[in-house]
Amino acid sequence: ERENIIIEVSKRLGIYELLDRYPSELSGGQQQRVGLARALVRKPKVFLMDEPLSNLDAPQRMSARRLIKEIQIENSITTLYVTHDQTEAMALADKIAIIDKGQIIQIGSPEEIYQNPVNSFVASFFGNPPMSIMDGKVIGLEGKIGIRAEDVILGEGRYKGVVKDVEFWGDRYLIYISFNDQEIRAFSKNKLKINQEIKFNLISIKRLE
Repeated sequence: ERENIIIEVSKRLGIYELLDRYPSELSGGQQQRVGLARALVRKPKVFLMDEPLSNLDAPQRMSARRLIKEIQIENSITTLYVTHDQTEAMALADKIAIIDKGQIIQIGSPEEIYQNPVNSFVASFFGNPPMSIMDGKVIGLEGKIGIRAEDVILGEGRYKGVVKDVEFWGDRYLIYISFNDQEIRAFSKNKLKINQEIKFNLISIKRLE
C-alpha cells in the first residue's frame, strides 16, 4: 500500500523518475516537490502548508494544487494553507482569511471576499485584475468605491473616458480607461485603440472603507 501511494503521488508531482536520487542531486523546485510529497503520502489529520508551491513552474503548480485538493477532500483533512498567490487561495480554500500587518482583515468564502471586500486593501489585493479603486465623487457618490472589471459595460452609458492601455488576455482584452484623472479597468471582447474615447456604464459598485 505504501509503495502504491508513493508511486501515485510521485507521478502526480512529476518526481517519479527522481526517486533513486539523493537530495543533493535535486534542484530547489524538485526538493520542494519531494517535501510536499512526503506530507501528502502520510495522510495526516491536519495539513500545515506555508507557500508549498512557490518554487514550482506553472504546470507543476496547477498539478500539485489539484492533487492537494483531491487528497484533502478524499481524506477530509483540515488544511491551513499560507500563500501570497490569490489564485491558489481561490482554487483551494473553503474559507479565506486576509491578513495585513499581522491583523486579520476579513474572513469568508472566496466568493464572499471577491464580491464584497471590506476595504480598499482587500479590494486591491483580491481578484485578477484587482478592483479599480476610485473616489466616489467622480461618479456622484461620497467616499471610496471599488469596481470590478466585469461590472463595466463598454460602448454605452453616461460616463466617458479615454483608453490608455490594452492587454490581451486570451479570450478577451483588459482595457485601462482614464476617467476624470483616475483609472478604471474593464473587459472587452474587442481590441480597442489607445487614446480613443469610449462611453461606459457601471452595473455594480462596492462601497469601501
